[in-house]
Amino acid sequence: MEQMEAERSRRTSPARGIALIATAVVIGLFVLRNGFESPGGNGTAAPTVDETTETTAAGTPGTEGGGTTDTTAAPEVRPPAEVTVLVANTTTVGGAAGGLSENLTGLGYVSAPPTDADPALQQTQVLFVDGFQAEAAALAAAIQAPPESVQPMPDPIPVADLAGSQVLVMLGSDLAGG
Repeated sequence: MEQMEAERSRRTSPARGIALIATAVVIGLFVLRNGFESPGGNGTAAPTVDETTETTAAGTPGTEGGGTTDTTAAPEVRPPAEVTVLVANTTTVGGAAGGLSENLTGLGYVSAPPTDADPALQQTQVLFVDGFQAEAAALAAAIQAPPESVQPMPDPIPVADLAGSQVLVMLGSDLAGG
């Protein structure tokens, strides 16, 4: 019995190891690409969800220095598990959308079944529905798409059905390898 357990353990271990390595590589690439700096690049830490932004209106009586303070919460970014993503392959690279969908699932995103779309694109586009711009920007960074690839969802949508997705990745040849 112990011998069978050891045999089974050896058979599943490489698959688990490969999955862990692939996840580590994706996370490592994300960290290397974005570093530990804020989007402004001034070397300070990026604000967390609980931090606030303060602005002071000059010349308004009632506070020291003659201004009032308006405190607003920083925009909250939903975690990947609350974002559904549809990947549409616009290239001739077979299986590219499925591969990216699997990678996104590994990062915690909910993936709709991948699809194909026209027209063929050189540059990947990350399109978002209203209210999901921050999530689309985070996803674009995770897949190493340039920030300018993040755009609002056009009307009409470029696929037959969004399948309940809030973010649509129109996979171009820049990230599909084609």
